Amino acid sequence: MRAKLLTNARAGLILGAAFCAGAGQALAGDWSNTGGGPRRNGYNDVLGPIAATQAWSTPEFSIIAWAPVTMGDRVFVVKEQGFPTNGGAANDACVAYSLTNGQQLWRFTLPFSGNTSQDWIAWIAGARDGRVYASRSGNGSSVSQRMYALDAATGAVVWQSADVTSAGAYDGVVFAPDGDLIVADFRNVTRINSTDGATVWRVGRTGSVSGNCGGAASDSAVFIVDAVSGGHVVKKLNLATGALQYQSPVMAGFTSQNSPFLSHDGQTVYFARSQNNQPVDNFFAFADSGSAMTLLWSRPVKWTTSHEHGVGPDGSIYTFIPADDGVTDQFVRLNPTDGSIMASAPALNPLRSSNLSPRVAVDRSGIVYLSNGWASNPATDGRLWAFPADLSSTLFTLNLDRQNQGGPTLAHDGSLIVSDRAGVRAYRSNRCTADFNADTVVDFFDYLDFVAAFSANANTADFNGDTVIDFFDYLDFVAAFSAGC
Repeated sequence: MRAKLLTNARAGLILGAAFCAGAGQALAGDWSNTGGGPRRNGYNDVLGPIAATQAWSTPEFSIIAWAPVTMGDRVFVVKEQGFPTNGGAANDACVAYSLTNGQQLWRFTLPFSGNTSQDWIAWIAGARDGRVYASRSGNGSSVSQRMYALDAATGAVVWQSADVTSAGAYDGVVFAPDGDLIVADFRNVTRINSTDGATVWRVGRTGSVSGNCGGAASDSAVFIVDAVSGGHVVKKLNLATGALQYQSPVMAGFTSQNSPFLSHDGQTVYFARSQNNQPVDNFFAFADSGSAMTLLWSRPVKWTTSHEHGVGPDGSIYTFIPADDGVTDQFVRLNPTDGSIMASAPALNPLRSSNLSPRVAVDRSGIVYLSNGWASNPATDGRLWAFPADLSSTLFTLNLDRQNQGGPTLAHDGSLIVSDRAGVRAYRSNRCTADFNADTVVDFFDYLDFVAAFSANANTADFNGDTVIDFFDYLDFVAAFSAGC
């Protein structure tokens, strides 16, 4: 639809008001680790697909689907033909695919001793700065092993870490600003030098359960959740030294199998603390002042495990809350200020499991991609849904085969990557950039929404994707709006 131009007078008034907005930093880039990036909040400053238009697929069976990560024009994922066997083969490989067409570029099987108490299923921790990181540690923190750095172009081994960790695929890692790995497992948090695999620091911790013990990182700190008397606390560690700086008030409960995540500015810490006991199943938001963490708000939340949440470009939070009717749990958008419900998605079916392990990705326009994380029977009950930011409708649905951890992943070009037992697939669709609110219509509301985002210095206002919100973004949006679609 052709956009209708504003009158010069009206445009001038809006332009003058919006020009007062300050500069900010966008968050575009690769999907480097579980949860997308160091904040682990599922956001990537790219435009994802609004339709289920498949760009390519790689039909190779994997007994378990694992999380894809991306770097540049490459997708990295573990393909597992079978479980590792004592005295036998590993039955898995780290595989690199072309983001452009899905062509396999290389595959590499990490060294396997033939002893499953020493080497477990390979998992890819992340990808950054020309390297892919993988290990055979994990299995509920029962197997400790070294981290491998692989050359992203060839799959060749660059180094092995000096020390072992027991982290696994559901813990994940995050990266420090210089590319060092922050590995949080059941008993330790370790910073590994990205240059040579040396241990920069290691500190002990007390995880709640032997899995899903991962952390999140700001530019100067690491946030983890540990068990303490009476429940759990969020701990803030100094990124440079690992030293404990302070911790949150206690969150009542006994066990929890989720990881914390952060707001875009790193100043609010979120945690869905749940154990299938409604009185203590609550979502917490803590404000980090730089000297203490204080409770902003808390509210009831659905019991989930290995839940990777999503934060929208405006800071709103996407999560599940318990069903009012005791039957149908709700996928909701929460106000980051007070935790109130801003919107609810249509009823989702099948969710199938009382113990849900959902995973979320959110793009620059606020489109939300939700996987039900299905890993049980019937195998074909896996689903991925796409919604506009206000959750008012379903843009498209993908039927998947036990996708487990296999996405959603948003690559730097906006491709949606999904992995299930049947293979790895990429989805892309042409986006009209003038349709700022992604409602498929270019109209005055797009202009108003852009002005609001620009005035608020929101990430979505970085229209030209140069990581700076400035007057050029406004000019580029006006040009796109004038041209229409």
